[in-house]
Amino acid sequence: MLSVSLPVDGELYAQSHSFSNQGSASLTLRMGPVAVVKRFPVKLGDLGKLDAGSQRFTDKVVFETLERPVYLSDDRLKEALLKSGGIEASIYGKGVWVIPLIEEMSAAETGEFFEGIMENSIRGQGTYRVEAKKGILYNSKLHSLIKLSGLQPGPGHRNITVDVMDPETQKRVLHRQTVPVRILKKIRVPVATRDLKFGETIKEGDYELEVRYTDGKLKDYSGENIHGWKLNTPVKKGQVLQSPAIQELPDIRRGQSLDLIYEKPGITLKIRCVAYKDGNVGDTIPVRILAFENKSVIKKGRIASDGSVVYEP
Repeated sequence: MLSVSLPVDGELYAQSHSFSNQGSASLTLRMGPVAVVKRFPVKLGDLGKLDAGSQRFTDKVVFETLERPVYLSDDRLKEALLKSGGIEASIYGKGVWVIPLIEEMSAAETGEFFEGIMENSIRGQGTYRVEAKKGILYNSKLHSLIKLSGLQPGPGHRNITVDVMDPETQKRVLHRQTVPVRILKKIRVPVATRDLKFGETIKEGDYELEVRYTDGKLKDYSGENIHGWKLNTPVKKGQVLQSPAIQELPDIRRGQSLDLIYEKPGITLKIRCVAYKDGNVGDTIPVRILAFENKSVIKKGRIASDGSVVYEP
């Protein structure tokens, strides 16, 4: 049996044990830049890929435990193997970062974890829900940097990255986990209290505002009054009322007959005209005036009410 003990800090040391086979032992190991370990002790097989003739060394202990990521160079490992039993090693790769991520969150737990981070960052408890597509590995003793894709937090499909940083500089990313998430935001939406027909105008009592969580597909109607809006499609009781199923009717509709008002000190003129565009009170829209000899004149007016516009030359 072989036990290779490598302390995280300080000088390298090893324990020697005898082998049943005669002659010197040898192995070949191919290491990548990072080895993520999920349990202790850390074994030789966790560091990379052993060739077919070296499989008997797979379970040899390299670290009994680790408290933080440690960089293990090829020379350091070769020296330990040689001291611990005369093992000559051919190692491909200059060294490996051994990262202990011995704890695990399920997808549901990961979503709740990210949810808490978002709530703390925006101070809005209950504002967001996060559905993670997969869980993460972590180590509560390590420093990790968590980032949300996109410039601003908000609902939708996003990626969250969890980075294990270099323990010395805290600047270099050693290992990254990317978790696809669906972020849902709490909003208030109108919900039909009865079956509504196409073309109906929404009245008080036809809906009530309810809380829903949306990934951005639903519009927030908090504080909005949709009385007088028109239904563009039939809606069943309990269905959320959303555009384009409902549409706010403008104060002025294209083709509507209006009074065009022209005011000067001491005089007010009213001329009948026709709206050339939909608009609401305060908007400026083009209107058509029937002038002499059946000629049309186009002017612009500011909508003052649902039946008049004010000419502002």
